[in-house]
Amino acid sequence: MWKFSEWFWKSSFWLPDGISFDDFEDNEGTSYPKPRDMLFVPCFALAMLLIRYLFERFVALPFAKYNELSDEKKMKSQIPNRTLETFYRKKSVHPTKSNIEELSKRLNMHQSDIRNWFRRRRNNDKPSVQTKFIETSWKFTYYTAIFIYGMSYLWKEPWFWDHAKCWDNFPHQNLDAAIYIHFVIESGYYASLVISAPNDIIRKDFWEQMIHHIATLILIIFSYALNFVRIGALTMVLHDAADLLLQGAKCLAYIQKSKMADFTFLCFAITFLVTRLVIFPFWIIHNAVTSVSIIGPYTANYLFTGLLCILQCLHVYWSLIILKMAKEMMFRKPGEKLSDHRSDEEELSENEKKIT
Repeated sequence: MWKFSEWFWKSSFWLPDGISFDDFEDNEGTSYPKPRDMLFVPCFALAMLLIRYLFERFVALPFAKYNELSDEKKMKSQIPNRTLETFYRKKSVHPTKSNIEELSKRLNMHQSDIRNWFRRRRNNDKPSVQTKFIETSWKFTYYTAIFIYGMSYLWKEPWFWDHAKCWDNFPHQNLDAAIYIHFVIESGYYASLVISAPNDIIRKDFWEQMIHHIATLILIIFSYALNFVRIGALTMVLHDAADLLLQGAKCLAYIQKSKMADFTFLCFAITFLVTRLVIFPFWIIHNAVTSVSIIGPYTANYLFTGLLCILQCLHVYWSLIILKMAKEMMFRKPGEKLSDHRSDEEELSENEKKIT
């Protein structure tokens, strides 16, 4: 165990040549990030889950009831079938072709009827509008609050306007209390998302979201432990700018403020495309890549840049979805509902409609 710890914390991996962790001992007027601080991330996550529970219970729920958001699911008529119900609960909500063939023979049912049964059953498990609003309102509140907090201190920093200054006197950069608080809150939030994800609303891009949350959490921990806090803070606030608009648009849609929701979504789409496809790759990632010429090459720096690139791949994926939704919004008929390509929404087939 001691040998592993010695190997894992080898200075040549984590820090530039000639620098060791011994150089980061606090002194009067100067403090540095400590990797051990991130051992408290699970505690931060539990605190964030508690805050979320209190917000949803005492703020979001009363507001949802005030706006008369239904807590009832849109249930489809469903013919009870114990065998199919058992298969649905214990084996798979999305049976394969071979599964359907096997069930068809066992139950003497048409394969189309079995597919329709599972489609209806999945629809019955969809969350209510009230549940969606409560979860979304928490995310909107969080992203709005943390974005305002981040901008309140970043606005005053010279490296916010000139990103090259992120590396001035690196790695001997003082850890300001405002940045420390920012990292504590963000690490706790994304850790809480990883914990709560299986119990939150499941969408088609569930695994993409999980990869995003985990990669973001690792980036936050890495950037803190390596004293990349400046570029880390810029990355966090850049992402929060678009996220708060998306959650805001969804909240407005749930309370049926359609025109405001459409306008907010268009603002989100523009903000997302600008921040994730322009600013993030050409300023943030470019800054991380060119830092090699300033602070020197070492393994952890390359790993940090690689994680940024993983996030960028997800940005491209979601940008295609956003562009498709924006196109639908521009050309849809008045009063027509905008579909969410991230949700697992399913429509009944013509055969199902006849049965129903």
